[in-house]
Amino acid sequence: MRSPPLAERDRVTRPSPDAALWRDVASVLARQPVSGRAAGAAPQLADALARGLEPALPAVEEADALLAIGNAMRSARRADLADGVFACAVRRAPHDPRLHNGWGVVCATTLRHPQAAGAFARARELAPNWLVPLVNEAEERTLLDEVDRSEALWRDAMRLAPDDPRPIAGLAMAIGQRGELDPALELARSAAAADPRNPRAWQVLGQLCEWAWRHDEALDAFRRMQALVPDSARAWAGIGAALLATGRWDEGFAAFEHRRHGRHAPATRLPGVAVWTGEPLAGTLVLHADQGYGDMLMQARFIASIRPRVGRVVVLLEGYGASLARTFEAVAGVDRVVVEDRALANEAPAAVASLTSLAHHARATPPFDAHRIPYLRASEASRRAFDTLEASGPRPRVGVAWSVAARDEVPFVPRQKSLPPSIVAGWIAATPQVEWHSIQPGDAGDPALHGLDPGRVVSHATELRDFDATAALVERLDLVVSADTAVAHLAGALGKPVWLVDRANADWRFRPSAESTPWYPTMRIFRQQKMRDWSHPALAVERALVERYARA
Repeated sequence: MRSPPLAERDRVTRPSPDAALWRDVASVLARQPVSGRAAGAAPQLADALARGLEPALPAVEEADALLAIGNAMRSARRADLADGVFACAVRRAPHDPRLHNGWGVVCATTLRHPQAAGAFARARELAPNWLVPLVNEAEERTLLDEVDRSEALWRDAMRLAPDDPRPIAGLAMAIGQRGELDPALELARSAAAADPRNPRAWQVLGQLCEWAWRHDEALDAFRRMQALVPDSARAWAGIGAALLATGRWDEGFAAFEHRRHGRHAPATRLPGVAVWTGEPLAGTLVLHADQGYGDMLMQARFIASIRPRVGRVVVLLEGYGASLARTFEAVAGVDRVVVEDRALANEAPAAVASLTSLAHHARATPPFDAHRIPYLRASEASRRAFDTLEASGPRPRVGVAWSVAARDEVPFVPRQKSLPPSIVAGWIAATPQVEWHSIQPGDAGDPALHGLDPGRVVSHATELRDFDATAALVERLDLVVSADTAVAHLAGALGKPVWLVDRANADWRFRPSAESTPWYPTMRIFRQQKMRDWSHPALAVERALVERYARA
């Protein structure tokens, strides 16, 4: 839909242009010129703004040019410039819904979901009958776990476009996310049947089937999605998860090699370096961070298995991965750990692989080298920092991790995984003989900020500066009770007793068994019986704690 035409009276006081931004934009346009009706106005506008001048364009032509330039920056994969262009555009033409929608798209693709939702909402206010920003905002609200709001938006979209199956699939995802899986599956199946060429419909159906433990149907849906979009990392991830959840290890790990940094991905982490396929390698293999902390901790056990095939193993843990550096230094088979690309200059890497490809290369099957557990250990320096715990008395010490760190890619997942602090408060009240310890760094682990009694929960907020320090603390504890977060993986890798309090729509790593996992023999699982309802595992954990420490 074309937005309503802009009149000259819609002009507002123009902000001073960022000349440096527009010089960069003009440079990109010189290499990739805009086509269509804005072909002449776009370079004229960019040139004027690059020189700090006010362009002599009518309002409508200027808005068209801004939209074309912003989209051109996106096509050139210059998200930074696209962001700057659209931020400028919505100030210069604040009544044009296309520009707000364009800015929302940039915010969404750069994982700024709250800002994206706000931009789409503004576009929708300006053009109430335009389906595009309505669908876009509904998608963002779903990602943000604003389920009631997203459901209302999807229903508005269905009224606006009753013959379009996309809102049906979106509504299915929203109500499924709430935990109403039966009606959600019915809607998702109808959306896929109405438009079998729509990969999004199959993705939603696959996701909901996975949540409902309908693995065969999930596998079929994701395979249909992959047939429509052969290189889709999301489709392959869904295929892999469905296979692994049912114990089809070789096929599942092979499917995961199509993910963003896997062997079959279009781009690798170190351009120009060959992707390792598991063959004998005389030189250096670089293993790099990929996915979350828990994934990397889980797969670290396989480094020792693949080490005899390569001349040297260097682990690259840049950015967020640096928190694992000291932990990986102690992993068997690792020759060196680096935390920035430039440290590889004297390594001459012969091949590169993701850490989360190791299970595939190791041809892993249960019990996943269980004889190696523990395969992690804390450094002596970190252990000394917690020596005082050793002499603190005979009381049993239980560590707890209730919150899951936010993920920009899929914000609703950590909200589904995180435990309400009120549940933890109930466990603490039921076990007065236990000394409780928070195993979360910073504000996330401050009991006072989460309604927990600081007199009953020892905070280590400032001590847990990385996973090595966390490992040293966990080694001093008798038990860890954790949500599905990296702490659970760490405790399992250390061979400590760990109780995982898990959601009903569990991750493939913690299926198919209801109470145990082949990944960690010391782990016991307490799982929701219904999505978003923690009452069953909360009570089960409380009873198990009381029984375990009745005579403490």
